[in-house]
Amino acid sequence: MAYDSVRDVVVLYGGNATGWPYEDTTWEFDGTDWNVITTTLSPAARYGTSLAYDPVRQVMVLFGGGNQKDRALNQTWTYGNTEWVNVSPGTSPLSRTYASMATNPVSGTIYLFGGNEYKTYFNDLWRYEDGAWTEITPNGDAPPARTLAAMTYVPSLLAGGTEGGLLLFGGRTVTGTLLADLWAFDPVSETWTELDDGSGEGPSERMAHSLSYDLGTGKVVLVGGITDEGDTRLGDTWHYTPLSSPPPGGTQEGWTEANPTTLLPPRAYHQAVYTNNAILLFSARQLWRYK
Repeated sequence: MAYDSVRDVVVLYGGNATGWPYEDTTWEFDGTDWNVITTTLSPAARYGTSLAYDPVRQVMVLFGGGNQKDRALNQTWTYGNTEWVNVSPGTSPLSRTYASMATNPVSGTIYLFGGNEYKTYFNDLWRYEDGAWTEITPNGDAPPARTLAAMTYVPSLLAGGTEGGLLLFGGRTVTGTLLADLWAFDPVSETWTELDDGSGEGPSERMAHSLSYDLGTGKVVLVGGITDEGDTRLGDTWHYTPLSSPPPGGTQEGWTEANPTTLLPPRAYHQAVYTNNAILLFSARQLWRYK
């Protein structure tokens, strides 16, 4: 699910609501109603895709996912003017499901990190712009390989620059370990920085959660997911105030658990996006608004 800020609609594609078979329907939410969009061409049914919106070129970009045979894919599709186009970008990330994706809203550059193809887990980072994928080789250490993490782009993440940066939280490793670490990526210096190793008082380790930047409050909002204890689904909400500058000299408020007046039922594998004034969260045919 991703938000088209130009047309002011939320776009939802694919997934699996009740197990097999997977969905191949394109939906748009206009702020009031969900509408099925009939397209000339469409990606085949799949789950675990990555979807993000490029506001500069005014297209959605979809990558990967798993098909009806649970085979991971490395296809790239774009969606604009209510039509899907199968893109052949040449070089592209390897096939995978549940990769994390986020967009720089100023440049329209889309970033993709991690994911997995069966027992192969990734920690590579890719950039998509002007119809082409480019792998980024970071300077220094990168986050450990993981799937089902969550990532968002934060314009105010890094002081002194105009690019902002990526914020990545949690996920699951190939050994099944769930993570609670927090990483920032600076696209100018192409460096990852671990902001929190997960040993503090922030959110517990988890996967299949959501992470969204709230432009109105300037905070990052984390919701739900699955934790270690018996595959337990979570319904908690956390806020993170981004760094004013990179560590060690930067200051940060860190994590704060929110106390919404209406509690969200526990959930995972949901989708959340920031629209023009609120975060919308979709899961199990339910749509929630958080502001």
